[in-house]
Amino acid sequence: MESHFLHLLPRDIPRLEELCQEQNQVDGTSYTPPQIFDREGRRLPNIPIAMKRVCNGQITQAYIFEAIPEVMSFGLDVRSSAQMLHQELPAAMWILEQLGFRGFRSLVPLSRVDLWQKTMNKRLRMKRFDDTLAHFYRDLREVPE
Repeated sequence: MESHFLHLLPRDIPRLEELCQEQNQVDGTSYTPPQIFDREGRRLPNIPIAMKRVCNGQITQAYIFEAIPEVMSFGLDVRSSAQMLHQELPAAMWILEQLGFRGFRSLVPLSRVDLWQKTMNKRLRMKRFDDTLAHFYRDLREVPE
């Protein structure tokens, strides 16, 4: 059985969509693959790596590394946080969309969730996924032990 990893190509998108649909059915999710290529077939700048596993001539898996902006908040001023969430963050979201990003994330410490929950869910229509997804992170600057 011959198996290897290659760059994903525009012609591979239908197969990627099939793999995504199969996984959605198994996992009970409704994900869609991000846009990977522009109209000329060039990989978009927010996709640093797009690869496929080919086994016996068939694409069996795809890995898309998507650059997703993350909003980070520093400071404990409740009034400033409220103003940011209600006024500046929606404007920043519009700018991100104009730059070609399809989403962003915010990781909120559990000790502050109550403060942010209502605005994040209702006003910004952000979904909280910690009940269905595990968050794994690796700082690439850290040296592994």
